[in-house]
Amino acid sequence: MAPSEPAASAGDPFGNAISACISGGDLDKCTAHFAALSKLAGDEEEKKSFVQKSSEFCSKAGWKLVAVPALYVGMKFIKIK
Repeated sequence: MAPSEPAASAGDPFGNAISACISGGDLDKCTAHFAALSKLAGDEEEKKSFVQKSSEFCSKAGWKLVAVPALYVGMKFIKIK
């Protein structure tokens, strides 16, 4: 009998991705393989600037960063000995 799916070698990312998606079908398991296939195809991750990184951090922190300017102004008037 011939196998229904092709045998994937250890170094074949395309075969590994297909076998992982066929066997489990779980999206979480397939995501790592999709990232490897994307890199194999030549896609590169975006290089983020400092402004983009800080903007993303501030959007994730949300209302917690509202106190930072108030603390900055308050620390001008408080003298720690």
